[in-house]
Amino acid sequence: MVPVGTRATAEGPEGETLFFETEKTIAATPARLDFVCSTDRERDTVFDHSSTAREAETSTLFSGRNLQEHVFYIGDKELFGVRKGKISLSLEASGPIPARVLAETNLFAWEYAASENGTEDGGEEDGGEEEEDEEKKEIDEWLPFSSAKFSDGKLVISKGEGVIGKGKVNGIKSRWVRCRLKEAEISELEQFRLSSVKVEISAEGITPELLFYNDIPLEEE
Repeated sequence: MVPVGTRATAEGPEGETLFFETEKTIAATPARLDFVCSTDRERDTVFDHSSTAREAETSTLFSGRNLQEHVFYIGDKELFGVRKGKISLSLEASGPIPARVLAETNLFAWEYAASENGTEDGGEEDGGEEEEDEEKKEIDEWLPFSSAKFSDGKLVISKGEGVIGKGKVNGIKSRWVRCRLKEAEISELEQFRLSSVKVEISAEGITPELLFYNDIPLEEE
């Protein structure tokens, strides 16, 4: 504890020595600030100003890159081992906003984890070191699905070639799909409540170039 009236000095903005006294008894610690941020609930924003603590720089509050995100993740190592095809999501919403809002591309982006090596299993064929290394990493790249449409009570998201990668989200290893709210006013969706999700996979195989029945050519239909 530092008693009232204790004299102290600090360096001024131009290197001069500044003198001051404590106006009341305070608790002091030699610890340094590690993280500094500013938040604005009305604007749904979070800004990082940690450089001001580490490097004695100046920073303007409520400015810079907004770190606030609204994302939900769906993970499954086996189910999402699809290379090309469609993922159907049966969604139920319990609030006043219907589940079909998740298909509105102006509000949401559906993405899947990128695979570093692009192989079908996310690593070597024998499950070697490359697969293990990829599973240990946090996912740092996400790729967009080619489309997201709501039909017959289901949200169908489609992807082209390329495997859904393995990695960690919040410490959990899996293949991951996510839905990310784009930069928009969160107040528009505060009442959205997703109560259940059921996932179905429809994988696409290799399209045949020629069809035969015994030695008789068949026409493609």
